[in-house]
Amino acid sequence: MLVVVIWGWSFVWIKDALDASSAILGAGHDAVSVGLFVGLRFGLAALLLPLFLPPARAIAARPLWRGSFVLAALMGGGFFLQTFALVDISPAVSAFLTSLYVAFTALLGRLLHHKRLGLALAIGVACATLGGGFISGPPQLHFDLPEWLSVGCALMFAGNILATDHFTRRLPPLPLTTLSFLWVTLFSIIILLFGMTSADAPAWSLLGQLILSPAYAWPLLLCTLLGTVFALSAMNQFQRVLDPVRAAVLYGLEPVFTAIIAVSLGIEDLSFWLVFGGVAVFSGNIIAELGPRVGQLAGYFQQQR
Repeated sequence: MLVVVIWGWSFVWIKDALDASSAILGAGHDAVSVGLFVGLRFGLAALLLPLFLPPARAIAARPLWRGSFVLAALMGGGFFLQTFALVDISPAVSAFLTSLYVAFTALLGRLLHHKRLGLALAIGVACATLGGGFISGPPQLHFDLPEWLSVGCALMFAGNILATDHFTRRLPPLPLTTLSFLWVTLFSIIILLFGMTSADAPAWSLLGQLILSPAYAWPLLLCTLLGTVFALSAMNQFQRVLDPVRAAVLYGLEPVFTAIIAVSLGIEDLSFWLVFGGVAVFSGNIIAELGPRVGQLAGYFQQQR
Protein backbone atom coordinates (compact mmCIF):
# COMPACT_ATOMS: atom_id res chain seq x y z
CA MET A 1 0.00 0.00 0.00
CA LEU A 2 2.87 2.36 0.78
CA VAL A 3 4.32 1.58 -2.65
CA VAL A 4 1.02 2.63 -4.25
CA VAL A 5 0.98 5.91 -2.28
CA ILE A 6 4.50 6.71 -3.51
CA TRP A 7 3.47 5.88 -7.07
CA GLY A 8 0.59 8.33 -6.64
CA TRP A 9 3.07 11.05 -5.71
CA SER A 10 5.39 10.12 -8.58
CA PHE A 11 2.75 11.43 -11.02
CA VAL A 12 3.45 14.95 -9.73
CA TRP A 13 7.22 14.47 -9.71
CA ILE A 14 7.37 13.15 -13.27
CA LYS A 15 5.08 15.93 -14.50
CA ASP A 16 7.34 18.57 -12.89
CA ALA A 17 10.46 17.00 -14.43
CA LEU A 18 8.94 16.81 -17.92
CA ASP A 19 7.73 20.41 -17.65
CA ALA A 20 11.27 21.49 -16.75
CA SER A 21 12.62 19.43 -19.66
CA SER A 22 10.20 21.09 -22.08
CA ALA A 23 11.12 24.55 -20.80
CA ILE A 24 14.88 24.03 -21.29
CA LEU A 25 15.06 21.67 -24.29
CA GLY A 26 11.98 22.96 -26.08
CA ALA A 27 8.95 21.03 -27.34
CA GLY A 28 9.13 18.07 -29.70
CA HIS A 29 12.00 16.18 -28.06
CA ASP A 30 9.99 13.42 -26.43
CA ALA A 31 12.51 10.64 -27.01
CA VAL A 32 15.31 12.73 -25.49
CA SER A 33 13.21 13.81 -22.49
CA VAL A 34 11.87 10.32 -21.75
CA GLY A 35 15.17 8.54 -22.37
CA LEU A 36 17.12 10.98 -20.21
CA PHE A 37 14.71 10.99 -17.28
CA VAL A 38 14.10 7.23 -17.17
CA GLY A 39 17.80 6.53 -17.72
CA LEU A 40 18.91 8.79 -14.88
CA ARG A 41 16.16 7.51 -12.60
CA PHE A 42 17.03 3.85 -13.04
CA GLY A 43 20.77 4.36 -13.46
CA LEU A 44 21.06 6.19 -10.13
CA ALA A 45 18.80 3.57 -8.53
CA ALA A 46 21.09 0.78 -9.79
CA LEU A 47 23.99 2.49 -8.01
CA LEU A 48 22.16 3.38 -4.80
CA LEU A 49 20.31 0.13 -4.11
CA PRO A 50 23.49 -1.98 -3.64
CA LEU A 51 24.96 0.86 -1.59
CA PHE A 52 22.06 0.83 0.87
CA LEU A 53 21.42 -2.94 0.82
CA PRO A 54 24.54 -5.13 0.47
CA PRO A 55 22.57 -8.31 -0.51
CA ALA A 56 21.62 -6.48 -3.73
CA ARG A 57 25.25 -6.74 -4.90
CA ALA A 58 25.18 -10.51 -5.51
CA ILE A 59 24.41 -10.27 -9.23
CA ALA A 60 26.81 -12.83 -10.72
CA ALA A 61 24.42 -15.78 -11.14
CA ARG A 62 23.32 -16.31 -14.76
CA PRO A 63 19.63 -17.02 -13.92
CA LEU A 64 19.45 -13.56 -12.33
CA TRP A 65 20.49 -11.93 -15.61
CA ARG A 66 17.85 -13.81 -17.58
CA GLY A 67 15.06 -13.13 -15.09
CA SER A 68 15.99 -9.47 -14.65
CA PHE A 69 15.98 -8.95 -18.44
CA VAL A 70 12.39 -10.20 -18.63
CA LEU A 71 11.32 -7.95 -15.73
CA ALA A 72 13.10 -4.94 -17.22
CA ALA A 73 11.64 -5.49 -20.69
CA LEU A 74 8.09 -5.58 -19.27
CA MET A 75 8.52 -2.83 -16.67
CA GLY A 76 10.54 -0.50 -18.88
CA GLY A 77 8.33 -1.17 -21.89
CA GLY A 78 5.27 -0.22 -19.85
CA PHE A 79 6.82 3.06 -18.68
CA PHE A 80 7.99 4.01 -22.17
CA LEU A 81 4.68 3.20 -23.89
CA GLN A 82 2.66 5.07 -21.28
CA THR A 83 4.86 8.17 -21.44
CA PHE A 84 4.91 8.37 -25.22
CA ALA A 85 1.14 7.82 -25.42
CA LEU A 86 0.43 10.62 -22.93
CA VAL A 87 1.85 13.13 -25.39
CA ASP A 88 -1.29 12.79 -27.55
CA ILE A 89 -4.14 11.57 -25.30
CA SER A 90 -5.89 12.95 -22.23
CA PRO A 91 -5.17 11.75 -18.68
CA ALA A 92 -8.75 10.40 -18.46
CA VAL A 93 -8.23 8.09 -21.44
CA SER A 94 -4.80 7.11 -20.15
CA ALA A 95 -6.21 6.25 -16.71
CA PHE A 96 -8.92 4.06 -18.24
CA LEU A 97 -6.62 2.18 -20.57
CA THR A 98 -3.73 1.79 -18.15
CA SER A 99 -6.03 0.51 -15.40
CA LEU A 100 -6.82 -2.43 -17.68
CA TYR A 101 -3.71 -4.10 -16.25
CA VAL A 102 -5.88 -5.18 -13.31
CA ALA A 103 -8.11 -7.21 -15.60
CA PHE A 104 -5.19 -8.27 -17.81
CA THR A 105 -3.36 -9.70 -14.79
CA ALA A 106 -6.35 -11.85 -13.89
CA LEU A 107 -6.86 -13.01 -17.47
CA LEU A 108 -3.18 -13.72 -18.14
CA GLY A 109 -2.86 -15.51 -14.81
CA ARG A 110 -5.75 -17.75 -15.73
CA LEU A 111 -4.38 -18.44 -19.20
CA LEU A 112 -0.78 -19.04 -18.17
CA HIS A 113 -1.28 -20.81 -14.86
CA HIS A 114 -4.76 -22.29 -15.30
CA LYS A 115 -6.05 -20.46 -12.22
CA ARG A 116 -9.75 -20.00 -11.54
CA LEU A 117 -11.02 -16.62 -10.41
CA GLY A 118 -13.33 -16.68 -7.40
CA LEU A 119 -16.52 -14.60 -7.61
CA ALA A 120 -15.32 -12.04 -5.05
CA LEU A 121 -11.97 -11.58 -6.76
CA ALA A 122 -13.63 -11.25 -10.18
CA ILE A 123 -16.04 -8.58 -8.85
CA GLY A 124 -13.12 -6.81 -7.18
CA VAL A 125 -11.15 -6.75 -10.44
CA ALA A 126 -14.16 -5.35 -12.32
CA CYS A 127 -14.81 -2.62 -9.74
CA ALA A 128 -11.16 -1.59 -9.56
CA THR A 129 -10.86 -1.40 -13.34
CA LEU A 130 -14.09 0.62 -13.63
CA GLY A 131 -13.05 3.02 -10.88
CA GLY A 132 -9.55 3.54 -12.24
CA GLY A 133 -10.93 4.30 -15.66
CA PHE A 134 -13.61 6.83 -14.66
CA ILE A 135 -11.85 8.58 -11.78
CA SER A 136 -11.02 11.50 -14.09
CA GLY A 137 -14.39 11.46 -15.85
CA PRO A 138 -15.91 9.38 -18.65
CA PRO A 139 -13.19 8.93 -21.29
CA GLN A 140 -13.87 9.46 -24.96
CA LEU A 141 -12.06 6.74 -26.89
CA HIS A 142 -10.91 7.00 -30.50
CA PHE A 143 -8.62 4.02 -30.98
CA ASP A 144 -5.65 5.54 -32.76
CA LEU A 145 -1.98 4.72 -32.16
CA PRO A 146 -1.73 6.44 -28.72
CA GLU A 147 -4.70 4.43 -27.41
CA TRP A 148 -3.15 1.18 -28.63
CA LEU A 149 0.15 2.18 -27.02
CA SER A 150 -1.72 2.62 -23.71
CA VAL A 151 -3.35 -0.79 -24.06
CA GLY A 152 0.11 -2.20 -24.72
CA CYS A 153 1.33 -0.43 -21.58
CA ALA A 154 -1.41 -2.07 -19.50
CA LEU A 155 -0.51 -5.45 -20.97
CA MET A 156 3.17 -4.87 -20.14
CA PHE A 157 2.38 -3.94 -16.54
CA ALA A 158 0.19 -7.03 -16.16
CA GLY A 159 2.98 -9.18 -17.52
CA ASN A 160 5.43 -7.52 -15.14
CA ILE A 161 3.22 -8.33 -12.13
CA LEU A 162 3.03 -11.99 -13.15
CA ALA A 163 6.74 -12.13 -13.99
CA THR A 164 7.58 -10.57 -10.62
CA ASP A 165 5.50 -13.25 -8.92
CA HIS A 166 7.31 -15.96 -10.91
CA PHE A 167 10.92 -14.82 -10.59
CA THR A 168 10.95 -13.47 -7.04
CA ARG A 169 9.69 -16.82 -5.73
CA ARG A 170 12.68 -18.54 -7.37
CA LEU A 171 15.49 -15.99 -7.28
CA PRO A 172 16.82 -13.50 -4.67
CA PRO A 173 14.65 -10.38 -5.09
CA LEU A 174 17.25 -7.70 -4.34
CA PRO A 175 19.94 -8.74 -6.86
CA LEU A 176 17.12 -9.30 -9.36
CA THR A 177 15.98 -5.73 -8.76
CA THR A 178 19.47 -4.29 -9.21
CA LEU A 179 19.94 -6.03 -12.55
CA SER A 180 16.47 -5.01 -13.79
CA PHE A 181 17.41 -1.38 -13.05
CA LEU A 182 20.59 -1.80 -15.11
CA TRP A 183 18.67 -3.25 -18.05
CA VAL A 184 16.12 -0.40 -18.03
CA THR A 185 19.01 2.07 -17.91
CA LEU A 186 20.49 0.46 -21.01
CA PHE A 187 17.13 0.62 -22.83
CA SER A 188 16.83 4.31 -21.87
CA ILE A 189 20.30 5.14 -23.19
CA ILE A 190 19.36 3.60 -26.54
CA ILE A 191 16.19 5.74 -26.70
CA LEU A 192 18.15 8.86 -25.68
CA LEU A 193 20.83 8.30 -28.32
CA PHE A 194 18.14 7.69 -30.94
CA GLY A 195 16.51 11.00 -30.03
CA MET A 196 19.84 12.83 -30.20
CA THR A 197 20.41 11.67 -33.78
CA SER A 198 17.55 13.79 -35.14
CA ALA A 199 18.44 16.89 -37.13
CA ASP A 200 16.85 19.29 -34.60
CA ALA A 201 18.13 17.49 -31.48
CA PRO A 202 19.08 19.76 -28.55
CA ALA A 203 22.75 20.39 -27.78
CA TRP A 204 24.41 18.11 -25.22
CA SER A 205 25.21 21.19 -23.14
CA LEU A 206 21.48 21.78 -22.71
CA LEU A 207 21.12 18.29 -21.21
CA GLY A 208 23.72 19.20 -18.60
CA GLN A 209 21.92 22.46 -17.89
CA LEU A 210 18.65 20.55 -17.49
CA ILE A 211 20.10 17.99 -15.07
CA LEU A 212 21.58 20.72 -12.86
CA SER A 213 18.39 22.80 -12.71
CA PRO A 214 16.56 22.44 -9.34
CA ALA A 215 13.17 22.17 -11.09
CA TYR A 216 14.41 18.94 -12.73
CA ALA A 217 16.88 17.61 -10.15
CA TRP A 218 14.48 17.51 -7.19
CA PRO A 219 11.70 15.47 -8.84
CA LEU A 220 14.36 13.20 -10.35
CA LEU A 221 15.84 12.61 -6.89
CA LEU A 222 12.42 11.86 -5.36
CA CYS A 223 11.51 9.47 -8.19
CA THR A 224 14.88 7.74 -7.86
CA LEU A 225 14.97 7.31 -4.06
CA LEU A 226 11.29 6.74 -3.31
CA GLY A 227 9.64 5.74 -6.58
CA THR A 228 12.40 3.39 -7.73
CA VAL A 229 14.93 2.35 -5.06
CA PHE A 230 12.30 1.90 -2.35
CA ALA A 231 9.04 1.23 -4.21
CA LEU A 232 10.25 -1.24 -6.85
CA SER A 233 12.60 -3.11 -4.51
CA ALA A 234 9.77 -3.38 -1.95
CA MET A 235 7.43 -4.63 -4.69
CA ASN A 236 9.91 -7.32 -5.73
CA GLN A 237 10.63 -8.25 -2.11
CA PHE A 238 7.08 -8.52 -0.77
CA GLN A 239 4.74 -9.15 -3.71
CA ARG A 240 5.78 -12.82 -3.73
CA VAL A 241 3.68 -13.45 -0.61
CA LEU A 242 0.54 -12.20 -2.38
CA ASP A 243 -1.52 -13.71 -5.16
CA PRO A 244 -0.63 -11.69 -8.30
CA VAL A 245 -4.28 -10.83 -9.02
CA ARG A 246 -4.76 -9.54 -5.48
CA ALA A 247 -1.54 -7.54 -5.87
CA ALA A 248 -2.87 -6.05 -9.12
CA VAL A 249 -6.12 -5.02 -7.42
CA LEU A 250 -4.14 -3.33 -4.65
CA TYR A 251 -2.02 -1.55 -7.24
CA GLY A 252 -5.30 -0.36 -8.73
CA LEU A 253 -5.51 2.10 -5.82
CA GLU A 254 -2.79 4.17 -7.49
CA PRO A 255 -5.20 6.50 -9.36
CA VAL A 256 -7.07 7.12 -6.09
CA PHE A 257 -3.95 8.41 -4.36
CA THR A 258 -2.91 10.29 -7.49
CA ALA A 259 -6.31 12.02 -7.54
CA ILE A 260 -6.18 12.85 -3.82
CA ILE A 261 -2.71 14.37 -4.21
CA ALA A 262 -3.72 16.26 -7.36
CA VAL A 263 -6.77 17.75 -5.62
CA SER A 264 -4.78 18.73 -2.54
CA LEU A 265 -2.20 20.52 -4.72
CA GLY A 266 -4.85 22.24 -6.83
CA ILE A 267 -3.92 20.35 -10.00
CA GLU A 268 -7.41 18.87 -10.31
CA ASP A 269 -10.85 19.85 -9.00
CA LEU A 270 -12.97 17.60 -6.79
CA SER A 271 -15.77 16.20 -8.96
CA PHE A 272 -18.50 13.57 -9.01
CA TRP A 273 -16.36 11.31 -11.21
CA LEU A 274 -13.41 11.62 -8.86
CA VAL A 275 -15.55 10.47 -5.92
CA PHE A 276 -17.25 7.77 -8.01
CA GLY A 277 -13.95 6.37 -9.26
CA GLY A 278 -12.32 6.46 -5.84
CA VAL A 279 -15.23 4.65 -4.20
CA ALA A 280 -15.31 2.02 -6.97
CA VAL A 281 -11.58 1.28 -6.72
CA PHE A 282 -11.68 1.17 -2.92
CA SER A 283 -14.76 -1.08 -3.00
CA GLY A 284 -13.06 -3.38 -5.48
CA ASN A 285 -10.10 -3.81 -3.14
CA ILE A 286 -12.33 -4.46 -0.12
CA ILE A 287 -14.45 -7.01 -2.02
CA ALA A 288 -11.39 -8.82 -3.37
CA GLU A 289 -9.69 -8.86 0.02
CA LEU A 290 -12.63 -9.64 2.35
CA GLY A 291 -15.05 -11.42 0.00
CA PRO A 292 -13.49 -14.89 0.33
CA ARG A 293 -13.37 -14.51 4.11
CA VAL A 294 -17.05 -13.55 4.21
CA GLY A 295 -17.88 -16.69 2.24
CA GLN A 296 -15.80 -18.83 4.58
CA LEU A 297 -17.47 -17.23 7.60
CA ALA A 298 -20.95 -17.82 6.16
CA GLY A 299 -20.05 -21.46 5.51
CA TYR A 300 -18.83 -21.83 9.08
CA PHE A 301 -22.08 -20.48 10.57
CA GLN A 302 -24.13 -22.68 8.27
CA GLN A 303 -22.25 -25.73 9.51
CA GLN A 304 -22.84 -24.71 13.11
CA ARG A 305 -26.58 -24.48 12.47
